[in-house]
Amino acid sequence: GVDYKISEFPLSANGKAMTEGTNEGFVRILSDTKYGEVMGVQIVAPHATDMIAEASAYMQLESTIYDVANTVHAHPTISEVFMEAGFEAVDKAIHK
Repeated sequence: GVDYKISEFPLSANGKAMTEGTNEGFVRILSDTKYGEVMGVQIVAPHATDMIAEASAYMQLESTIYDVANTVHAHPTISEVFMEAGFEAVDKAIHK
């Protein structure tokens, strides 16, 4: 088996989702604890279909959770939840 870490960020803490009234749901990232590679992503949110391509790219490129955390996201956007989940995984979460 592979040791993994789960990091999750709720849309209720995302400014864009709050202003749109679509702040129910979350993004959950599973990453390998040894190297931090993104192993899977779960998106339960109204904008899931708009965000899944970013998750697919992270996995296709064998990105690490550090890559996710350090990817620049425009503000305010719903996709900032990926960055926040990345920060959560490396214990540097800004918003919760």
